Amino acid sequence: APNSATSIRMINPRFYGRDHGGKAFSVAAAFAVRDNNQFQRIYVEKPMLVLGAAPGPETKVSADKGVYREDTRMLTLDGNVHVHDSQGNDFLTSHALINTITDDIEGPTPVAGHGPLGRIASASYAVHNGGAQILFSGRVAARIEQGGAAKPPDFALKGPR
Repeated sequence: APNSATSIRMINPRFYGRDHGGKAFSVAAAFAVRDNNQFQRIYVEKPMLVLGAAPGPETKVSADKGVYREDTRMLTLDGNVHVHDSQGNDFLTSHALINTITDDIEGPTPVAGHGPLGRIASASYAVHNGGAQILFSGRVAARIEQGGAAKPPDFALKGPR
C-alpha cells in the first residue's frame, strides 16, 4: 500500500452497494489507504465482505489484506481467505477475486472446506450466481458424509493427500 504522507487513510472504512440483482453487499476493513495514483484503488487490511443482508442468506468473506476497486467494484483478497455462507459451508484459501456486481468469486489457488454434505479440497475454485453454482477443479478430493454437518477438513491447503 502507498506510504506517502498525502495518502488518504481510513480507519474502519465501509463501502456499500448492490449487485446486478439488487442484493446488498458491504465491504468493511480495519484500516484502508487510498492509492494516490489510481484514486479508485483502495488497499484494505483485515477486510470483511458481506454479500446479501440479514434476515436473508448471507455470504461472508474475510482475509488478511486486499484491494477494493470502486470503479469496477472488484475486491481482490489475499492471505487466509475464509468464506462462510448461511448454509453452513466454510472454505479456506489464500486468494479470491470477487465481483460484487455479479456475486462471483474465483480463486486459482488451492481451497479446502467443509459443510453439511461433507468435505472437499481442490487446486482451484469458482462460485457463480451468488453461490448457486460452485465449481472445484484440479486434484479434487471430496468426502460426502451422511447424517449431518461435516468436521473441518483434515488436509492442508496444499490439496488432497
